[in-house]
Order: sequence, then structure tokens, then C-alpha cells
Amino acid sequence: MTDFNIKIVNIVATAALGIRISLEKMVEHLEGSDYEPEQFPGLVYRIK
Repeated sequence: MTDFNIKIVNIVATAALGIRISLEKMVEHLEGSDYEPEQFPGLVYRIK
């Protein structure tokens, strides 16, 4: 039997909340997040 070493490096998720959320305001309050709409149209949240 072969052993595998699995490492998750990226997850992309979407959600339909039924309300509008300002990503500009969210990034101000969520430590570890970035919002660069010129590079990627979503908020990036890094978990250490």
C-alpha cells in the first residue's frame, strides 16, 4: 500500500447570502485578508 502526503494549499469558495457585502469594508476588519480587484475579483483570506 502506498502512503500519500497531502497538503491543501488553496481553496476557493462561493456563497449566496442574499445581501450585499462591501469587500472593501470587510478587508478593513478581517485580519489576514486582501482585496485587490485588479488582480482577483474576490476577497483573499489567509489562514496560518
